[in-house]
Amino acid sequence: MDRLLASTALSESVRLRLWLDLSRYADSAGFQTDQTRSDMWRFRDYVINAFNQDKPYSRFIQEQIAGDELAPGNQDTLVATGFLAGYPDNY
Repeated sequence: MDRLLASTALSESVRLRLWLDLSRYADSAGFQTDQTRSDMWRFRDYVINAFNQDKPYSRFIQEQIAGDELAPGNQDTLVATGFLAGYPDNY
């Protein structure tokens, strides 16, 4: 058990899950329509890569809120703005 708790992979997995939960990540829109969001996996992969690269927290947040303005044309920072679209929606 101590070996598992000391594992960096476990801490990364827990932090990753926590961030995806806080950002309300979901592969579908939820509520009555529950439409599939076919490209939301890209945001999940962005978060995984950011954690794996040990991206500074300030940059991580900036990219999610204004990635399209920080680096216009950069696909990675554009995908990061998926944070703004990940909430449940009932359109």
